[in-house]
Amino acid sequence: MNENETRYKPHMPPGHSSQLERHFPGPLAALGITFGAVFAAGVVAGLFGPTINFGAIGVGQVVGFGLVAIFATQHIAEPQGERLGLRGFEQNMIPVLLLLLPSVVLLSEVDNVLRDWFPPAPTEPGAEAAESPFFDATLYGEIQRFIVIVGLAPVMEEWLFRGVIQQGLMGNLGRWRGIILTAFLFAICRIVPGLPPSTLLSFLLVSFAMGLLLGCVRVATGSLLAAILLHTGFNLIGWASAFYADAYPIEGFNVPDSHTSVQVLLPCLIAVGFAVHALANAFKNAPDDPPLHGAKTDD
Repeated sequence: MNENETRYKPHMPPGHSSQLERHFPGPLAALGITFGAVFAAGVVAGLFGPTINFGAIGVGQVVGFGLVAIFATQHIAEPQGERLGLRGFEQNMIPVLLLLLPSVVLLSEVDNVLRDWFPPAPTEPGAEAAESPFFDATLYGEIQRFIVIVGLAPVMEEWLFRGVIQQGLMGNLGRWRGIILTAFLFAICRIVPGLPPSTLLSFLLVSFAMGLLLGCVRVATGSLLAAILLHTGFNLIGWASAFYADAYPIEGFNVPDSHTSVQVLLPCLIAVGFAVHALANAFKNAPDDPPLHGAKTDD
């Protein structure tokens, strides 16, 4: 076996032929990693007691997602850093990332449309009280939310999904199918139990669309950092819109039971349109990850 063959050889049990080498993870392994990470995060968060708050969720996500991602990374073929996207990106992509941020406003309209089509059932009297320990309304609770939503979640989720899972699925299934399946796993991973059907559907659709966008950014820039920064920007806008809702109300975005005006949607659509056009050009010219010797792909 020559030097190049050794370089791309993944960690495999003795006795396996190099002709059977595949990119890791494949579809089934990716599904197991996703649910394993969610389970591990839940177990760790549960160690803080019966009342789960954002602080417990943050620790659970860091420890649970982190341990699963570290374990999965050990099975990725060399060069691992290149496959994970551990590199910087061209400065000319910074304006593209900034112009993609208003897509949060556009996607929020999905929930408004679905609410009109499928009006939510009346809330039971004790439902809001049951959620209050989770959504602590104090300043301390808000700090917890900011740290988890803006600081921790983008890093851990992008490392696991756009770093570990997406590179393996693209290697096995091809670029687009890998991005789509990763976005689907990302969406189901973010399901919040107890949501009304219409809210759950919009949450899945928005998360899936965000996953597609983040996956394309990861490929177009070749950098996991770009996906993390964009995800952080999305979450920062979402947090700030809720925190400053009284001071800066935006119909349809942080004002419930309303629709966003055309005067807001149109500039957002133009900005995102320019960004998507530039992203598509960079995506088309982005190189593939190094191939595996004797690797097979799933059709």
